[in-house]
Amino acid sequence: MRPGPPRAGGPPTPQDYSEASMAHYLGVLGWIGPLIYYLVSGQRSPYVKKHATAALNFHLSFVIFYLAGVFASLIIGVTIGIAAGGAGFLAIFLYVPVMIGLLIWSVVVSCKAGSMARRGELYRYRPSFRFIKD
Repeated sequence: MRPGPPRAGGPPTPQDYSEASMAHYLGVLGWIGPLIYYLVSGQRSPYVKKHATAALNFHLSFVIFYLAGVFASLIIGVTIGIAAGGAGFLAIFLYVPVMIGLLIWSVVVSCKAGSMARRGELYRYRPSFRFIKD
């Protein structure tokens, strides 16, 4: 599907609602989906651009949260390993549930944002850094 010509304004079309919701839904697979919608469809529709920007900012923030979790687990594992004489592998019991929880949270809020975009509402991801401004 090729994006149509740029529109100056006006109300969002049904295609805009679908594309905005897809920008959020594709975030379940990572930050690449929202980036594609931001670059391609965002140039045609301000509505899609606003939603793709919100989704992209959240999923880029999520990468930072995930890496922070990995780093914290490594630090905790090394600390426990030194203090407990080699029992640092126990940090995996902290790491695995936290990472699974983060992934579930990402899927839930992406689906919620996608359904709100289809209804014409903007979901504000919390917490999210604003790397890209509207």
